[in-house]
Amino acid sequence: DLKQIVVERSGKREGFPALIQSSAKEIVAVYSLRRVGGERIAGIETDAIELTPRDAWRFGYRFWADRATGLPLKVQTVNEKGEVVEQIAFSEIRIGAGVDRSQLKTRLNTEGWRVENTQTETVTSVPWKIESPVPGFKKVREVRRSFKGHANVLQIVFSDGLAAVSVFIEPLREGQSTQETAAAKGAINMIGKRVGNDWITVLGEVPAP
Repeated sequence: DLKQIVVERSGKREGFPALIQSSAKEIVAVYSLRRVGGERIAGIETDAIELTPRDAWRFGYRFWADRATGLPLKVQTVNEKGEVVEQIAFSEIRIGAGVDRSQLKTRLNTEGWRVENTQTETVTSVPWKIESPVPGFKKVREVRRSFKGHANVLQIVFSDGLAAVSVFIEPLREGQSTQETAAAKGAINMIGKRVGNDWITVLGEVPAP
């Protein structure tokens, strides 16, 4: 709707923190695990597991993985009532097949769209700490970001191996409202509030509490 493209170059070939930063032992410390019935997804037989959180600080998950390769073909995020709040699944997949590069081109007509390049700098120490750490979550990344209208934004990422939470810290801008804000969409919850002369935004795929 904004007709805007945001480009970010990380400088590293690294993925999102989820699923790559914690050992199985650390994950089962905060989630209980059990097998559930598999099903055919995109024409492939799968095995399925369910991870139920041991506390109120994270959602539960269900994974369906290809029996032959272990590739996840369907993932559900569920709330404390067992209701699905987010789902990602393949509708068609060919594993090991060649890819026609023309298929990777966007179908959107982006002619005339505004391109915004962000700048990211990895930092090794920050003048902030979490006074009451959330069990199971550990700090996995710290960067400084600059993009239109926002300069010198510090981002600290925490993960429990499945869920990730970003804490954004930036100086209050002139004329900025300091009223606390909160929003939710699917599995994503966000809260923003003032701390001293800074504005803190916490965003992640975790329950609002």
